[in-house]
Amino acid sequence: MTRALVTLSLLLVACNGDDLEAPGPANDGCGDTPPVIDLLTIELGDELQGSGDATYNSVRLTANVSDADFDLHWYTMRVWYDEDEDVSASMEGEYLEITGEAGTAECETQAAVLRMQVGVTGNPPEDTDLYWTVMVYDDQDTPSDPETQLFATPPDPAR
Repeated sequence: MTRALVTLSLLLVACNGDDLEAPGPANDGCGDTPPVIDLLTIELGDELQGSGDATYNSVRLTANVSDADFDLHWYTMRVWYDEDEDVSASMEGEYLEITGEAGTAECETQAAVLRMQVGVTGNPPEDTDLYWTVMVYDDQDTPSDPETQLFATPPDPAR
């Protein structure tokens, strides 16, 4: 069975795209301005150690995010990938997710750099051009606009 490996010190959850409401402790005091993905970078990530002697290449996604109402203290970052360019179709399926805290106090975090590393183990497929779509939710569960980029997954390191 193949699966995506994601390495982070934060919580990772694979979910069904039917429920796009972000989890987390929403507060009432910051405002309702959506976060903005100012820059999305996708690159080859670190080689990851699997079970036994297996190693996997990875893809690293980095989102520089800002929020005018300073409520990025608690955030959720969701990532979809698909070979189809139609973003809305891929966002109806499963996604990868991290949640975490980007600041030390509520209503005081205007910007954050969020990172996710996805192990390429067959799901996502190796050596394939994929459209990667990222959305970020702030402390109010307000979603950013989706940001999509085309990036090829690396081949199997054993080849």
